[in-house]
Amino acid sequence: MKEKKSPSFWISFTGDWVAATVTTITITPVVAIIDRAIVSNAAGTVSLKSGLYQGCKELTHPLKFARQPNVLAVSLVYFATYGAANSADTISRHLNQPPGLPILISSSAANMGFAIWKDQFLARLYGGSTNPKPLPLSSYSLFAVRDVLTMGACFTLPPYLSEAIQEHYPKLGKAKSDTLSQFLLPTSMQLITTPLHLLALDIYNNPTKTISDRVRFLIRESPATLLTRMIRVLPAYGCGGTVS
Repeated sequence: MKEKKSPSFWISFTGDWVAATVTTITITPVVAIIDRAIVSNAAGTVSLKSGLYQGCKELTHPLKFARQPNVLAVSLVYFATYGAANSADTISRHLNQPPGLPILISSSAANMGFAIWKDQFLARLYGGSTNPKPLPLSSYSLFAVRDVLTMGACFTLPPYLSEAIQEHYPKLGKAKSDTLSQFLLPTSMQLITTPLHLLALDIYNNPTKTISDRVRFLIRESPATLLTRMIRVLPAYGCGGTVS
């Protein structure tokens, strides 16, 4: 016989998606501006600085900004990701199972599916080509690896790092250790995921480039993009992970 879910379970489950909605509304504006600026910069159509400035200017018209396709795409990604992660946590705890692996699997599945769709959508929308082409398999693969690493750093690893911090620095306490872990891991992972992200975009924008050209591109674009994506990941998975 299947176990009947208690009312408290359904309250928690509903709360998971309410929290995902609040988190999405909170973080989407910053993430959408940065994502569009990075894609446009990688394509060589608009500089990173100009793209960020233009995006911030558009915030002065919030209703118009909220209807932009890149904003709607980003909203879908984070609503699905946080909803899946929160729900997996609630279901696992209800079944008295460790939540780490279910959270990683569910958040990665949701994030990879929607984020890869979002990235190819933005690449085609802001790539500067008059005849947008399909995203190549190599770019899809790089985005997939990027997203698995990101989900691990955002949802699965922070509790373990928090425990280690509490063990070595007990005076910090659980709340401060949790917050520190939630901010430290996602930003640190950008050292690996930012080059993967840029390489995926460059393969799409310039499929005939040589390896040496791609290395020069990464050396040139990585520092500014790394800093920007570290700022981006703070609301997306640092503050967002804390709020959600």
